[in-house]
Amino acid sequence: CLKTSCPVPLETLEGIIAGKIPDFTSETPYLLKKLICQMQFRALRPVEIVSYERVPFTYDDGNVRITFDRNLRSSSNIEDFFNEDAAFRSVFPFGTNMIEVKYDELLPDFINEALQTSALQWTSFSKYYICRKFDIQGLRCGFRA
Repeated sequence: CLKTSCPVPLETLEGIIAGKIPDFTSETPYLLKKLICQMQFRALRPVEIVSYERVPFTYDDGNVRITFDRNLRSSSNIEDFFNEDAAFRSVFPFGTNMIEVKYDELLPDFINEALQTSALQWTSFSKYYICRKFDIQGLRCGFRA
């Protein structure tokens, strides 16, 4: 699982949130240049804030990453990105938690065995997708019991 990141100057981020496409120079990190180009040619704009609480764990063998996420919330008020008092909508019923397991080479047996329980619902899941769907359709999402 390869994820990349780069620093984004606060002024640049504020401009993006305000709907402006920033200029770039030879000093601009490659990944940020790529985003700016996508904003120009594909009309990408920020449309949803996704917020959640995360407790992460790692295990070196197999590069295993396990996270517990809760309190998934969203807002389409992009201008409130830096506002600590921004209003968010809860996407799942209170008490709903998500466990995410990612690994590169192998999932150690003891972790795999710990996950074999009928109390878990296995699914492919995108927090952004579900928050965006909730915002557009006005639906509250829930898991089947």
